[in-house]
Amino acid sequence: DEVLRQGYGDCKDQAVLLIALSRAKGIEAEPVLINLTPSYPLSGPPTYSAFNHLIAYVPQLGVYMDTTAGGAPFGTLRPQEYGKPILRVTRDGSAPGQLPPMPPGLATQQLRTTITLQKDGRMSGIVSPKRPAHSPRYYA
Repeated sequence: DEVLRQGYGDCKDQAVLLIALSRAKGIEAEPVLINLTPSYPLSGPPTYSAFNHLIAYVPQLGVYMDTTAGGAPFGTLRPQEYGKPILRVTRDGSAPGQLPPMPPGLATQQLRTTITLQKDGRMSGIVSPKRPAHSPRYYA
């Protein structure tokens, strides 16, 4: 209730709210623990300190969702999340796993180049990135 009232919450607040709303509509969803640091191993029994982020998973659809990835379409994760070790929290306990790798073409960058030929033969130009429509916040 508090997250809805405030219109704000951290990753844990948002993921738990999404899971609760999904379950209220008959859609099973699970919390997923992940670490957003550039690289880390998940070996042996996982500990709380191994994780710093919470996302959600819908088993029926095989879709992971990060409620904090603003502007990303349904089922699209942040670039640093793909391929990471995870710990799914299921109704029966927990299940270690790994997020799928980034789909081909998702992390591409398009550049726009504008070149002007001056009367004296010199050229001037500007190269600027075109942000992909699916994730303007994470790809520059």
